Amino acid sequence: MEDEPSTSTKTSKYSRHQSKIFNDPIWGPIELNPVCVKIIDTPEFQRLRFIKQLGGCSFVYPGAVHTRFEHSIGTSYLAGCLVRNLKKKLKKHNPEYNIKIKDKDILCVEIAGLCHDLGHGAFSHLFDQLFIPRIRRDSDWTHEKASVDMMFRIFENNKDLTEIADKEDLKLGPKSNDRNFIEGLIRGKKSAGETGREEKLDFLYEIVANEKNKIDVDKWDYFSRDCHMLGMKHNFQVMRSIMLARVIKHKHSEDDNKYQYHISFPLSEYMNIFDMYHARYTLHRRAYQHPVNKAVELMITDALCKANDKLVYREKTLAETIDDMELYTQVTDGVIDRIRFEEVRDDKDSKFMEAKKIIDRIFKRELYKCGMERRVERTEILKEVPNEAIDKEIKKYQDKWKIHLEPIVFNYGAGIQNPMKNVTFYSGSVEAEPDDEKPPMLPKDFEETYLRMYLKEPDEDGNKAVKELVSKSTRNHRGGRTKEKIQKIYLPNPSNNSIKEKKTTFVEIFTCLLYKVTLG
Repeated sequence: MEDEPSTSTKTSKYSRHQSKIFNDPIWGPIELNPVCVKIIDTPEFQRLRFIKQLGGCSFVYPGAVHTRFEHSIGTSYLAGCLVRNLKKKLKKHNPEYNIKIKDKDILCVEIAGLCHDLGHGAFSHLFDQLFIPRIRRDSDWTHEKASVDMMFRIFENNKDLTEIADKEDLKLGPKSNDRNFIEGLIRGKKSAGETGREEKLDFLYEIVANEKNKIDVDKWDYFSRDCHMLGMKHNFQVMRSIMLARVIKHKHSEDDNKYQYHISFPLSEYMNIFDMYHARYTLHRRAYQHPVNKAVELMITDALCKANDKLVYREKTLAETIDDMELYTQVTDGVIDRIRFEEVRDDKDSKFMEAKKIIDRIFKRELYKCGMERRVERTEILKEVPNEAIDKEIKKYQDKWKIHLEPIVFNYGAGIQNPMKNVTFYSGSVEAEPDDEKPPMLPKDFEETYLRMYLKEPDEDGNKAVKELVSKSTRNHRGGRTKEKIQKIYLPNPSNNSIKEKKTTFVEIFTCLLYKVTLG
Protein backbone atom coordinates (compact mmCIF):
# COMPACT_ATOMS: atom_id res chain seq x y z
CA MET A 1 0.00 0.00 0.00
CA GLU A 2 1.39 3.39 -1.04
CA ASP A 3 1.82 6.21 1.44
CA GLU A 4 -0.89 8.87 1.56
CA PRO A 5 0.31 12.24 0.24
CA SER A 6 0.88 14.82 2.91
CA THR A 7 -1.88 17.32 3.65
CA SER A 8 0.13 20.10 2.02
CA THR A 9 0.18 18.30 -1.34
CA LYS A 10 -3.35 16.91 -1.49
CA THR A 11 -4.45 19.75 -3.76
CA SER A 12 -1.63 19.02 -6.22
CA LYS A 13 -2.64 17.71 -9.65
CA TYR A 14 0.54 15.64 -9.85
CA SER A 15 2.73 13.30 -7.80
CA ARG A 16 4.62 15.23 -5.12
CA HIS A 17 7.80 13.35 -6.04
CA GLN A 18 7.78 14.32 -9.72
CA SER A 19 6.03 17.67 -10.12
CA LYS A 20 7.84 20.91 -9.45
CA ILE A 21 6.73 24.37 -8.36
CA PHE A 22 8.40 27.40 -9.96
CA ASN A 23 8.06 30.78 -8.28
CA ASP A 24 7.37 33.06 -11.22
CA PRO A 25 7.58 36.87 -10.80
CA ILE A 26 4.56 37.38 -13.08
CA TRP A 27 2.17 34.51 -12.31
CA GLY A 28 3.29 33.46 -8.82
CA PRO A 29 3.78 29.77 -7.89
CA ILE A 30 3.53 27.59 -11.03
CA GLU A 31 3.14 23.82 -10.80
CA LEU A 32 4.04 21.85 -13.92
CA ASN A 33 3.35 18.29 -15.01
CA PRO A 34 6.24 15.83 -14.46
CA VAL A 35 6.58 15.44 -18.25
CA CYS A 36 7.15 19.21 -18.55
CA VAL A 37 9.65 19.10 -15.68
CA LYS A 38 11.61 16.38 -17.50
CA ILE A 39 11.71 18.52 -20.64
CA ILE A 40 12.95 21.52 -18.64
CA ASP A 41 15.75 19.41 -17.13
CA THR A 42 17.47 18.84 -20.48
CA PRO A 43 20.46 20.72 -21.99
CA GLU A 44 18.31 21.74 -24.98
CA PHE A 45 15.81 23.55 -22.76
CA GLN A 46 18.37 24.90 -20.25
CA ARG A 47 20.06 26.61 -23.21
CA LEU A 48 17.18 29.12 -23.15
CA ARG A 49 18.60 30.56 -19.91
CA PHE A 50 21.29 32.17 -22.05
CA ILE A 51 19.09 33.74 -24.74
CA LYS A 52 17.60 37.10 -23.82
CA GLN A 53 13.93 37.54 -24.63
CA LEU A 54 14.41 41.04 -26.06
CA GLY A 55 17.75 40.74 -27.84
CA GLY A 56 19.77 43.92 -27.40
CA CYS A 57 17.03 45.81 -25.56
CA SER A 58 18.91 45.64 -22.24
CA PHE A 59 21.32 48.23 -23.64
CA VAL A 60 18.38 50.66 -23.54
CA TYR A 61 16.27 49.25 -20.68
CA PRO A 62 18.62 47.77 -18.05
CA GLY A 63 15.87 45.58 -16.61
CA ALA A 64 15.22 43.78 -19.91
CA VAL A 65 17.54 40.87 -19.09
CA HIS A 66 14.85 38.18 -18.82
CA THR A 67 15.25 35.13 -21.02
CA ARG A 68 13.36 32.67 -23.20
CA PHE A 69 13.62 30.19 -20.30
CA GLU A 70 11.16 31.88 -17.94
CA HIS A 71 8.92 33.02 -20.82
CA SER A 72 8.54 29.42 -22.00
CA ILE A 73 7.59 28.22 -18.52
CA GLY A 74 5.05 31.06 -18.19
CA THR A 75 3.55 30.25 -21.59
CA SER A 76 3.14 26.58 -20.64
CA TYR A 77 1.40 27.61 -17.41
CA LEU A 78 -1.04 29.95 -19.16
CA ALA A 79 -1.74 27.31 -21.83
CA GLY A 80 -2.74 24.86 -19.11
CA CYS A 81 -4.89 27.47 -17.35
CA LEU A 82 -6.74 28.37 -20.54
CA VAL A 83 -7.44 24.84 -21.79
CA ARG A 84 -8.64 23.66 -18.33
CA ASN A 85 -10.98 26.65 -18.12
CA LEU A 86 -12.33 25.94 -21.62
CA LYS A 87 -12.97 22.32 -20.63
CA LYS A 88 -14.85 23.41 -17.51
CA LYS A 89 -16.95 25.98 -19.39
CA LEU A 90 -17.84 23.49 -22.13
CA LYS A 91 -19.17 21.07 -19.56
CA LYS A 92 -21.11 23.77 -17.70
CA HIS A 93 -22.50 25.95 -20.51
CA ASN A 94 -22.40 23.97 -23.77
CA PRO A 95 -22.71 20.23 -23.09
CA GLU A 96 -24.73 19.94 -26.31
CA TYR A 97 -21.50 20.48 -28.30
CA ASN A 98 -20.34 17.06 -27.09
CA ILE A 99 -16.70 18.17 -27.13
CA LYS A 100 -14.41 16.06 -24.97
CA ILE A 101 -11.01 17.48 -24.00
CA LYS A 102 -8.90 14.64 -22.60
CA ASP A 103 -6.21 15.04 -19.95
CA LYS A 104 -3.54 14.15 -22.48
CA ASP A 105 -4.87 16.88 -24.81
CA ILE A 106 -4.26 19.34 -21.97
CA LEU A 107 -0.75 17.98 -21.50
CA CYS A 108 -0.03 18.30 -25.23
CA VAL A 109 -1.05 21.96 -25.10
CA GLU A 110 1.21 22.53 -22.07
CA ILE A 111 4.16 20.86 -23.80
CA ALA A 112 3.59 22.98 -26.92
CA GLY A 113 3.61 26.14 -24.81
CA LEU A 114 6.79 24.98 -23.10
CA CYS A 115 8.65 24.09 -26.31
CA HIS A 116 7.40 26.77 -28.70
CA ASP A 117 10.59 28.89 -28.44
CA LEU A 118 13.25 26.16 -28.26
CA GLY A 119 14.46 27.15 -31.74
CA HIS A 120 15.45 30.74 -31.01
CA GLY A 121 19.07 31.63 -31.74
CA ALA A 122 21.41 34.20 -30.24
CA PHE A 123 19.59 37.39 -29.20
CA SER A 124 16.20 35.90 -30.15
CA HIS A 125 14.62 37.51 -33.22
CA LEU A 126 17.87 39.21 -34.21
CA PHE A 127 19.17 35.78 -35.25
CA ASP A 128 16.25 34.68 -37.44
CA GLN A 129 15.09 38.07 -38.74
CA LEU A 130 18.39 39.91 -39.30
CA PHE A 131 21.39 37.55 -39.26
CA ILE A 132 20.22 34.42 -41.13
CA PRO A 133 18.50 36.36 -43.98
CA ARG A 134 21.77 38.22 -44.67
CA ILE A 135 24.03 35.16 -44.66
CA ARG A 136 21.67 32.55 -46.12
CA ARG A 137 19.42 34.56 -48.40
CA ASP A 138 17.66 31.58 -49.99
CA SER A 139 16.96 29.74 -46.74
CA ASP A 140 13.35 29.18 -45.66
CA TRP A 141 14.46 28.42 -42.09
CA THR A 142 12.35 29.75 -39.23
CA HIS A 143 12.77 29.56 -35.48
CA GLU A 144 9.41 27.75 -35.31
CA LYS A 145 10.83 24.95 -37.47
CA ALA A 146 13.91 24.81 -35.26
CA SER A 147 11.68 24.66 -32.16
CA VAL A 148 9.96 21.54 -33.49
CA ASP A 149 13.30 19.96 -34.46
CA MET A 150 14.78 20.69 -31.03
CA MET A 151 11.69 19.31 -29.30
CA PHE A 152 11.92 16.08 -31.32
CA ARG A 153 15.59 15.83 -30.32
CA ILE A 154 14.55 16.02 -26.65
CA PHE A 155 11.92 13.31 -27.15
CA GLU A 156 14.38 10.99 -28.88
CA ASN A 157 17.33 11.45 -26.50
CA ASN A 158 15.52 11.03 -23.18
CA LYS A 159 14.17 7.55 -22.53
CA ASP A 160 13.02 8.47 -19.00
CA LEU A 161 10.89 11.26 -20.50
CA THR A 162 9.02 8.88 -22.79
CA GLU A 163 8.50 6.46 -19.89
CA ILE A 164 6.85 9.18 -17.79
CA ALA A 165 4.80 10.28 -20.81
CA ASP A 166 3.58 6.69 -21.28
CA LYS A 167 2.11 6.82 -17.77
CA GLU A 168 0.06 9.83 -18.96
CA ASP A 169 -1.07 7.82 -22.02
CA LEU A 170 1.04 10.18 -24.14
CA LYS A 171 3.02 8.75 -27.05
CA LEU A 172 6.06 10.82 -28.09
CA GLY A 173 7.73 8.35 -30.46
CA PRO A 174 8.42 9.11 -34.16
CA LYS A 175 5.29 9.57 -36.28
CA SER A 176 3.01 9.21 -33.25
CA ASN A 177 -0.23 11.18 -33.40
CA ASP A 178 0.41 12.95 -30.08
CA ARG A 179 3.82 14.10 -31.28
CA ASN A 180 2.36 15.42 -34.55
CA PHE A 181 -0.41 17.12 -32.57
CA ILE A 182 2.12 19.00 -30.41
CA GLU A 183 3.96 20.09 -33.57
CA GLY A 184 0.71 21.44 -34.98
CA LEU A 185 -0.03 23.33 -31.77
CA ILE A 186 3.38 25.05 -32.01
CA ARG A 187 2.83 25.98 -35.66
CA GLY A 188 -0.79 27.05 -35.09
CA LYS A 189 -2.25 24.60 -37.60
CA LYS A 190 -2.65 20.86 -38.14
CA SER A 191 0.56 19.11 -39.12
CA ALA A 192 0.55 16.97 -42.25
CA GLY A 193 0.78 13.62 -40.47
CA GLU A 194 -1.83 14.26 -37.77
CA THR A 195 -4.94 12.12 -37.46
CA GLY A 196 -7.16 10.85 -34.68
CA ARG A 197 -8.55 14.04 -33.09
CA GLU A 198 -11.96 15.22 -34.16
CA GLU A 199 -12.37 18.46 -36.09
CA LYS A 200 -14.33 19.97 -33.19
CA LEU A 201 -11.03 20.23 -31.27
CA ASP A 202 -9.41 22.51 -33.86
CA PHE A 203 -9.85 25.45 -31.48
CA LEU A 204 -6.91 24.00 -29.50
CA TYR A 205 -4.62 25.32 -32.27
CA GLU A 206 -5.64 28.84 -31.22
CA ILE A 207 -4.06 28.54 -27.75
CA VAL A 208 -0.27 28.68 -28.29
CA ALA A 209 0.02 30.23 -31.77
CA ASN A 210 -3.24 31.77 -32.93
CA GLU A 211 -3.03 32.48 -36.66
CA LYS A 212 -6.65 33.70 -36.75
CA ASN A 213 -6.36 36.81 -34.58
CA LYS A 214 -3.01 36.62 -32.72
CA ILE A 215 -4.71 36.21 -29.32
CA ASP A 216 -2.72 33.43 -27.67
CA VAL A 217 -0.93 32.56 -24.44
CA ASP A 218 2.51 33.20 -26.00
CA LYS A 219 1.66 36.89 -26.40
CA TRP A 220 -0.20 37.07 -23.09
CA ASP A 221 2.96 35.98 -21.31
CA TYR A 222 5.49 38.09 -23.15
CA PHE A 223 3.33 41.24 -23.13
CA SER A 224 2.96 40.92 -19.36
CA ARG A 225 6.55 39.80 -18.72
CA ASP A 226 8.15 42.35 -21.03
CA CYS A 227 6.13 45.24 -19.56
CA HIS A 228 7.12 44.14 -16.05
CA MET A 229 10.84 43.88 -16.88
CA LEU A 230 10.85 47.10 -18.93
CA GLY A 231 9.17 49.03 -16.13
CA MET A 232 6.06 49.78 -18.21
CA LYS A 233 2.38 49.46 -17.38
CA HIS A 234 -0.42 47.90 -19.41
CA ASN A 235 -4.18 47.69 -18.89
CA PHE A 236 -4.82 44.27 -20.40
CA GLN A 237 -5.99 41.69 -17.82
CA VAL A 238 -4.77 38.22 -18.79
CA MET A 239 -6.45 36.19 -16.05
CA ARG A 240 -9.78 37.93 -16.66
CA SER A 241 -9.66 36.92 -20.34
CA ILE A 242 -8.78 33.33 -19.40
CA MET A 243 -11.72 33.15 -16.99
CA LEU A 244 -14.18 34.58 -19.53
CA ALA A 245 -12.97 32.70 -22.63
CA ARG A 246 -15.39 30.10 -23.99
CA VAL A 247 -15.53 27.71 -26.94
CA ILE A 248 -18.44 28.86 -29.11
CA LYS A 249 -19.91 27.49 -32.33
CA HIS A 250 -19.67 29.99 -35.20
CA LYS A 251 -20.77 29.87 -38.80
CA HIS A 252 -18.01 28.67 -41.10
CA SER A 253 -16.08 31.54 -42.67
CA GLU A 254 -16.54 30.07 -46.18
CA ASP A 255 -19.72 27.98 -45.93
CA ASP A 256 -22.85 29.16 -44.08
CA ASN A 257 -24.09 25.59 -43.88
CA LYS A 258 -21.10 24.52 -41.78
CA TYR A 259 -19.89 25.50 -38.33
CA GLN A 260 -16.53 26.00 -36.66
CA TYR A 261 -15.63 26.12 -32.99
CA HIS A 262 -13.48 29.06 -31.87
CA ILE A 263 -12.20 30.47 -28.59
CA SER A 264 -14.45 33.48 -28.03
CA PHE A 265 -14.95 36.29 -25.55
CA PRO A 266 -18.04 38.09 -24.23
CA LEU A 267 -18.96 41.31 -26.01
CA SER A 268 -18.33 43.15 -22.75
CA GLU A 269 -14.62 42.27 -23.10
CA TYR A 270 -14.22 44.22 -26.33
CA MET A 271 -12.06 46.99 -24.86
CA ASN A 272 -10.02 44.64 -22.68
CA ILE A 273 -9.09 42.66 -25.80
CA PHE A 274 -8.29 45.89 -27.64
CA ASP A 275 -6.03 46.88 -24.74
CA MET A 276 -4.00 43.76 -25.55
CA TYR A 277 -3.47 44.92 -29.12
CA HIS A 278 -2.63 48.39 -27.86
CA ALA A 279 -0.04 46.88 -25.51
CA ARG A 280 1.56 45.27 -28.55
CA TYR A 281 1.70 48.60 -30.38
CA THR A 282 3.14 50.35 -27.32
CA LEU A 283 5.85 47.74 -26.79
CA HIS A 284 6.96 47.98 -30.41
CA ARG A 285 6.89 51.78 -30.24
CA ARG A 286 8.76 52.19 -26.97
CA ALA A 287 10.98 49.10 -26.76
CA TYR A 288 11.18 46.49 -29.51
CA GLN A 289 11.84 49.06 -32.25
CA HIS A 290 13.32 51.82 -30.11
CA PRO A 291 15.91 53.67 -32.26
CA VAL A 292 18.81 52.84 -29.92
CA ASN A 293 17.73 49.21 -29.50
CA LYS A 294 17.64 48.82 -33.29
CA ALA A 295 21.08 50.46 -33.53
CA VAL A 296 22.52 47.93 -31.07
CA GLU A 297 20.90 45.02 -32.89
CA LEU A 298 22.19 46.27 -36.25
CA MET A 299 25.69 46.42 -34.77
CA ILE A 300 25.46 42.90 -33.33
CA THR A 301 24.16 41.67 -36.70
CA ASP A 302 27.03 43.34 -38.59
CA ALA A 303 29.51 41.79 -36.15
CA LEU A 304 28.00 38.30 -36.50
CA CYS A 305 28.05 38.56 -40.30
CA LYS A 306 31.69 39.62 -40.37
CA ALA A 307 32.72 36.95 -37.85
CA ASN A 308 30.55 34.15 -39.24
CA ASP A 309 33.34 32.24 -41.02
CA LYS A 310 35.51 32.29 -37.89
CA LEU A 311 32.72 31.26 -35.51
CA VAL A 312 33.12 27.54 -36.12
CA TYR A 313 31.20 24.76 -34.38
CA ARG A 314 32.80 21.43 -35.33
CA GLU A 315 33.60 22.55 -38.90
CA LYS A 316 30.30 24.39 -39.37
CA THR A 317 29.97 28.17 -39.30
CA LEU A 318 27.51 29.96 -37.05
CA ALA A 319 24.97 30.28 -39.88
CA GLU A 320 25.28 26.57 -40.71
CA THR A 321 24.44 25.38 -37.19
CA ILE A 322 20.73 25.75 -37.96
CA ASP A 323 21.03 22.52 -39.97
CA ASP A 324 22.34 20.53 -37.00
CA MET A 325 20.41 20.67 -33.72
CA GLU A 326 23.32 19.17 -31.77
CA LEU A 327 25.55 22.08 -32.77
CA TYR A 328 22.70 24.59 -32.53
CA THR A 329 22.40 23.86 -28.80
CA GLN A 330 25.72 25.71 -28.43
CA VAL A 331 24.40 28.91 -30.03
CA THR A 332 23.46 31.46 -27.35
CA ASP A 333 24.01 35.15 -26.60
CA GLY A 334 27.50 34.12 -25.48
CA VAL A 335 28.58 34.27 -29.11
CA ILE A 336 29.48 37.96 -28.73
CA ASP A 337 31.89 37.05 -25.92
CA ARG A 338 33.64 34.72 -28.34
CA ILE A 339 34.05 37.64 -30.70
CA ARG A 340 35.23 40.01 -27.95
CA PHE A 341 37.83 37.79 -26.34
CA GLU A 342 39.11 35.51 -29.10
CA GLU A 343 42.60 36.46 -30.28
CA VAL A 344 43.27 37.58 -33.87
CA ARG A 345 46.41 35.80 -35.06
CA ASP A 346 47.01 36.87 -38.66
CA ASP A 347 46.06 39.42 -41.30
CA LYS A 348 43.58 37.01 -42.87
CA ASP A 349 41.29 37.67 -39.91
CA SER A 350 40.60 41.28 -40.94
CA LYS A 351 36.81 40.74 -41.01
CA PHE A 352 36.94 39.16 -37.58
CA MET A 353 38.94 42.16 -36.35
CA GLU A 354 36.23 44.46 -37.72
CA ALA A 355 33.64 42.40 -35.84
CA LYS A 356 35.62 42.77 -32.59
CA LYS A 357 35.76 46.55 -33.08
CA ILE A 358 31.99 46.72 -33.59
CA ILE A 359 31.33 44.74 -30.39
CA ASP A 360 33.84 46.90 -28.49
CA ARG A 361 32.01 50.00 -29.72
CA ILE A 362 28.75 48.67 -28.24
CA PHE A 363 30.35 48.31 -24.81
CA LYS A 364 31.88 51.78 -25.09
CA ARG A 365 28.49 53.19 -26.11
CA GLU A 366 29.84 54.33 -29.48
CA LEU A 367 26.67 53.27 -31.26
CA TYR A 368 25.32 53.74 -34.76
CA LYS A 369 23.36 56.99 -34.84
CA CYS A 370 19.81 57.32 -36.10
CA GLY A 371 20.43 60.23 -38.44
CA MET A 372 16.93 60.41 -39.86
CA GLU A 373 13.44 59.04 -39.35
CA ARG A 374 10.69 59.84 -41.83
CA ARG A 375 7.03 58.83 -41.82
CA VAL A 376 6.11 57.10 -45.10
CA GLU A 377 2.56 57.16 -46.38
CA ARG A 378 1.11 54.06 -48.00
CA THR A 379 0.70 54.17 -51.76
CA GLU A 380 -0.31 51.76 -54.50
CA ILE A 381 1.88 53.14 -57.29
CA LEU A 382 5.08 51.77 -58.83
CA LYS A 383 4.29 48.10 -58.32
CA GLU A 384 6.19 47.37 -61.54
CA VAL A 385 9.52 48.60 -60.11
CA PRO A 386 11.80 45.52 -59.82
CA ASN A 387 12.95 45.04 -56.23
CA GLU A 388 16.22 43.35 -57.31
CA ALA A 389 17.36 46.45 -59.16
CA ILE A 390 16.52 48.70 -56.22
CA ASP A 391 18.19 46.34 -53.74
CA LYS A 392 21.40 46.30 -55.77
CA GLU A 393 21.60 50.08 -55.99
CA ILE A 394 20.67 50.60 -52.35
CA LYS A 395 23.43 48.23 -51.20
CA LYS A 396 25.96 50.12 -53.33
CA TYR A 397 25.09 53.42 -51.72
CA GLN A 398 24.81 51.99 -48.23
CA ASP A 399 28.36 50.68 -48.55
CA LYS A 400 29.62 53.91 -50.08
CA TRP A 401 28.11 56.18 -47.44
CA LYS A 402 28.44 53.68 -44.53
CA ILE A 403 24.78 53.93 -43.70
CA HIS A 404 21.93 51.51 -43.07
CA LEU A 405 18.37 52.13 -44.24
CA GLU A 406 15.79 50.40 -42.06
CA PRO A 407 12.01 50.31 -42.66
CA ILE A 408 10.06 50.33 -39.38
CA VAL A 409 6.41 49.30 -39.18
CA PHE A 410 4.15 49.86 -36.18
CA ASN A 411 0.71 48.26 -36.11
CA TYR A 412 -1.80 46.45 -33.91
CA GLY A 413 -1.05 42.98 -35.25
CA ALA A 414 -3.28 42.91 -38.35
CA GLY A 415 -1.50 45.25 -40.77
CA ILE A 416 -3.65 48.19 -41.81
CA GLN A 417 -6.83 46.45 -40.61
CA ASN A 418 -8.62 46.79 -37.29
CA PRO A 419 -7.47 43.64 -35.41
CA MET A 420 -10.81 43.42 -33.60
CA LYS A 421 -12.43 42.35 -36.88
CA ASN A 422 -10.81 38.93 -36.46
CA VAL A 423 -11.90 38.35 -32.86
CA THR A 424 -14.86 36.05 -32.19
CA PHE A 425 -17.37 37.05 -29.50
CA TYR A 426 -20.36 35.55 -27.76
CA SER A 427 -23.44 36.69 -25.88
CA GLY A 428 -25.11 34.25 -23.55
CA SER A 429 -24.04 30.94 -25.09
CA VAL A 430 -24.18 31.84 -28.78
CA GLU A 431 -21.99 33.74 -31.22
CA ALA A 432 -22.42 37.51 -31.37
CA GLU A 433 -21.11 40.43 -33.38
CA PRO A 434 -20.11 43.88 -32.05
CA ASP A 435 -22.44 46.72 -32.94
CA ASP A 436 -20.83 48.27 -36.04
CA GLU A 437 -23.28 51.17 -35.96
CA LYS A 438 -21.98 52.30 -32.57
CA PRO A 439 -18.37 51.13 -32.45
CA PRO A 440 -16.16 52.13 -29.52
CA MET A 441 -13.72 54.98 -30.06
CA LEU A 442 -10.66 53.42 -31.76
CA PRO A 443 -7.70 54.82 -33.71
CA LYS A 444 -8.36 56.05 -37.24
CA ASP A 445 -5.31 54.21 -38.60
CA PHE A 446 -3.93 50.88 -37.41
CA GLU A 447 -0.54 50.97 -39.06
CA GLU A 448 2.22 53.48 -39.69
CA THR A 449 5.49 53.04 -41.55
CA TYR A 450 8.75 54.91 -41.04
CA LEU A 451 12.13 54.84 -42.72
CA ARG A 452 15.19 55.26 -40.53
CA MET A 453 18.71 55.97 -41.67
CA TYR A 454 21.51 54.85 -39.34
CA LEU A 455 24.96 56.41 -39.67
CA LYS A 456 27.61 53.79 -38.97
CA GLU A 457 30.68 56.01 -38.73
CA PRO A 458 31.14 59.01 -36.38
CA ASP A 459 32.15 61.30 -39.28
CA GLU A 460 30.39 64.62 -38.79
CA ASP A 461 31.18 66.07 -42.24
CA GLY A 462 30.12 62.93 -44.09
CA ASN A 463 27.01 62.58 -41.96
CA LYS A 464 26.00 66.15 -42.69
CA ALA A 465 26.30 65.58 -46.43
CA VAL A 466 24.23 62.38 -46.26
CA LYS A 467 21.52 64.14 -44.23
CA GLU A 468 21.28 66.90 -46.83
CA LEU A 469 20.85 64.35 -49.63
CA VAL A 470 18.23 62.49 -47.64
CA SER A 471 16.35 65.68 -46.90
CA LYS A 472 16.24 66.48 -50.61
CA SER A 473 15.03 62.98 -51.55
CA THR A 474 12.25 63.00 -48.96
CA ARG A 475 11.05 66.38 -50.21
CA ASN A 476 10.89 64.92 -53.72
CA HIS A 477 9.02 61.89 -52.41
CA ARG A 478 6.45 63.92 -50.51
CA GLY A 479 6.01 66.32 -53.41
CA GLY A 480 5.20 63.45 -55.77
CA ARG A 481 7.86 64.54 -58.29
CA THR A 482 9.84 61.29 -58.46
CA LYS A 483 7.42 58.76 -59.91
CA GLU A 484 8.40 59.47 -63.53
CA LYS A 485 12.11 59.55 -62.65
CA ILE A 486 12.05 56.14 -61.01
CA GLN A 487 10.05 54.63 -63.84
CA LYS A 488 12.50 56.01 -66.36
CA ILE A 489 15.43 54.49 -64.50
CA TYR A 490 14.02 51.11 -63.60
CA LEU A 491 11.31 50.05 -66.03
CA PRO A 492 12.24 46.71 -67.67
CA ASN A 493 13.53 46.81 -71.23
CA PRO A 494 11.01 44.81 -73.32
CA SER A 495 13.67 43.79 -75.89
CA ASN A 496 16.01 41.90 -73.55
CA ASN A 497 14.05 41.71 -70.29
CA SER A 498 16.75 43.65 -68.45
CA ILE A 499 16.79 46.87 -66.50
CA LYS A 500 17.57 50.05 -68.38
CA GLU A 501 20.94 51.37 -67.30
CA LYS A 502 21.23 54.94 -66.22
CA LYS A 503 23.60 56.69 -63.87
CA THR A 504 21.73 57.37 -60.64
CA THR A 505 22.26 59.55 -57.63
CA PHE A 506 21.83 58.74 -53.98
CA VAL A 507 18.77 60.99 -53.96
CA GLU A 508 17.10 58.82 -56.59
CA ILE A 509 18.04 55.56 -54.84
CA PHE A 510 16.82 56.76 -51.48
CA THR A 511 13.54 57.86 -53.03
CA CYS A 512 13.21 54.43 -54.62
CA LEU A 513 13.54 52.86 -51.19
CA LEU A 514 10.88 55.16 -49.80
CA TYR A 515 8.49 53.86 -52.45
CA LYS A 516 9.59 50.27 -51.92
CA VAL A 517 8.82 50.51 -48.21
CA THR A 518 5.35 51.90 -48.87
CA LEU A 519 4.63 48.96 -51.17
CA GLY A 520 5.49 46.46 -48.44
